[in-house]
Amino acid sequence: MGNASFWRSGAFRTAMLSGVLFVGMTVVLLALVYQVATSTIEHQISASVEARARTLEQALEEDDDVEELSHIVPAQEELFRYVENAEGKALIADLVPRQHLMGADVLSADQVLHHFVEGERLDDSGIIGFGMQSRNGGYVYVAQEDEQVSELREALLQAGLVATGLAILLSFLLGWWIALRTFRRIEGLNSVAANVMGGDMAQRMPVSARRDEIDLLSAQLNRMLAQLESVMGAIRQVTNDIAHDMRTPLGRLQRKLEQAQVKDDPDAVNALVSSALDESRTMLDMFGSMLRIAQIEGGGLQKHFVRFDLSAMLMDLAETYRPAIADGGRELVANIQSGIEVFGDRALVQQMFSNLVDNAAVHTPRGTIVRVTLERRGNDWMAKVADTGPGIDPEHRPQIFDRFYRADASRTTRGSGLGLALVKAVAEAHEWDISIANGGGLALEIRPVK
Repeated sequence: MGNASFWRSGAFRTAMLSGVLFVGMTVVLLALVYQVATSTIEHQISASVEARARTLEQALEEDDDVEELSHIVPAQEELFRYVENAEGKALIADLVPRQHLMGADVLSADQVLHHFVEGERLDDSGIIGFGMQSRNGGYVYVAQEDEQVSELREALLQAGLVATGLAILLSFLLGWWIALRTFRRIEGLNSVAANVMGGDMAQRMPVSARRDEIDLLSAQLNRMLAQLESVMGAIRQVTNDIAHDMRTPLGRLQRKLEQAQVKDDPDAVNALVSSALDESRTMLDMFGSMLRIAQIEGGGLQKHFVRFDLSAMLMDLAETYRPAIADGGRELVANIQSGIEVFGDRALVQQMFSNLVDNAAVHTPRGTIVRVTLERRGNDWMAKVADTGPGIDPEHRPQIFDRFYRADASRTTRGSGLGLALVKAVAEAHEWDISIANGGGLALEIRPVK
């Protein structure tokens, strides 16, 4: 894992963007706290000086005695009073305005120098004041130094700077940690993907116990890898099966053509060529079946599915096969309940049941009874193709749906070993279950997967 890769990774960029947004929100929140706190203090001081000014104004209406007025609103540190009577004489002059200031105001240090005589003695402090005209013609102004507000502002600014610095540091560290964890997990996925591309199909994506979106993606990829491994294994198996099962008919075909090449008798040559053609047709049928199975297992058949009457189809199938089976010395018995409909590909379903009936007819002795059954089972249905023949030994049953698999007893009969493999592929494409039922002979049951 290279550092440059990490710093350029989407996880790091996302984490840093989240950190920037967090710091931004912190700054905005601190600014709001600063504004609300200072405004609240200013409002409280303004309300206090206004109340004192109005108290002085009421007292001035009754009496303009300086001592009495000073007693009503006594002198305090950081508190400034200015009172003049109707004749314009200053009775109390802690701070002398150059002109009458009316109403509430918040003045900075520069404004204090501009509006007040000897304003410089406030030592560069601003004031919060309230001035009003008395009803007897006098004037009252009360102000308080804003040192308390200035101290609050300074404290809030320092706290804001510290909080912003901590927010930047913590957001960076947390973002770096989160991004590093995410980056390492993604690197793990990339490593597994590289190994899979290198041919190790047994590799699986790591899945943690957190079950977050990366774990859900990993689990989905693992299911895909398992399916891909199964497909690749099937491809290898098919390749091996083709190499094994096609060697014999190809060898026979070559020998017959070689014999036909050296024969002088035209009848013998024609017989060998005819036999070679039969071998080639058998191989073409095998390849056609394999392609058909591959198409079915490849998916995408559902777009051709329609609802059709399975009962009617099996009745027609039984009527079609009954004469040929009777000619072979066997009997076909159909027990089909009417009105059972299914959703699927009618041609493939017909091919599936045809293979089952043909398999029962080919691999059983004369006198065998082949039964085709279709009946309702609650809200579902169950179909069965069974025969009274010798059946299949238990050790061979797990492999009967494998491609090219033929039990020893069936190797003396015609067939490619692909019929039941095609049946299995069609059933799985329709999400149906096919299984071997217990009892004498061979009975294959088909029903919807619950």
